[in-house]
Amino acid sequence: MTLVEMLVSVSVLAVMILSVSAIMVQSQRFISIAQASRRSHRLAASISRIIRSDLRQLSFDGFLCISTAEKDSTPLLAFTTAGISHTIAYVGTNSSGAGKLVCYGQVENGADDFEKTGDYLLWRPAFVLTGDGSNPSYDKHGGSLADILKMKRADIHRNLIEGSQGVRNLHDDADGEIKVPVSNEYNNIRKLWQVLARDCDGLSIMWTDGQTVIDPTKPGTRNLKWYGIEARLKNTNPLKPEYDYVPVRMDPPDPAIEDPSENSGNDYRALWTHEDQTNWPRAVKVRFAIRDPRLLDYLPKEMRNKEHVFSRGYLYEIIVNVGQ
Repeated sequence: MTLVEMLVSVSVLAVMILSVSAIMVQSQRFISIAQASRRSHRLAASISRIIRSDLRQLSFDGFLCISTAEKDSTPLLAFTTAGISHTIAYVGTNSSGAGKLVCYGQVENGADDFEKTGDYLLWRPAFVLTGDGSNPSYDKHGGSLADILKMKRADIHRNLIEGSQGVRNLHDDADGEIKVPVSNEYNNIRKLWQVLARDCDGLSIMWTDGQTVIDPTKPGTRNLKWYGIEARLKNTNPLKPEYDYVPVRMDPPDPAIEDPSENSGNDYRALWTHEDQTNWPRAVKVRFAIRDPRLLDYLPKEMRNKEHVFSRGYLYEIIVNVGQ
């Protein structure tokens, strides 16, 4: 073999090695994206089952409220359920009851790497209604469903929504206090019962009374009309997507459902109670995005610089009927 023949052979071999390496790198990228997608879809399916299970147990003898967090105007959903329930974190004699106060929201992750990752937590505390008269502690609430049935709408709003132990206050206490991953402190581990998912952002909570509107983009097509709080993406930064939480109010407002004096700025409040069980919503829609930080390492540059589904997270939408 001459020197020229050897150089040609080595060059051909090098080209073949580079080609195979490029194919393997691309294949590994596709596999990693597929695995991240599967993780997100599996988590979303679990969240969907929990939301549907909670709303199937919703009690019309209590209340259903869609509101905003005091701190950052993110959506809050709170309602009462009926049925034998048992506490998870609390251990004691009053560890079961005949219903729950269930909350859904979005809270800031208090972990040390929050500034780097910018991830939020999907928050779901469920306080068992024990009826022992104590304040909410871990996963139990001292009231009972019978106590709530005796309350007027104004009392429910004042005590269970706005009060010191109300949903909005509980959200503010949780925001930035729950850490995922947790440190070695037992108290931090004990708070994890409130968390459904991390790296979850863009939460929307909306409701419909069954009315339909014509879709302007598709003449002749009618869609359900939704009210509530909608998350709208306002940037295209894949490392930290940001959302505006826009209240979509009734026009004109129904004072039995919404209080116009409270629905100012980014605030929103819709409250249904046992006092009128005929005007409750027909369905509730929960939408959120799940982001897998590891996925960004495998994305091409062009996907990172655009509003791409992989960079801002997979969007999931869960619609659940509300019926007696």
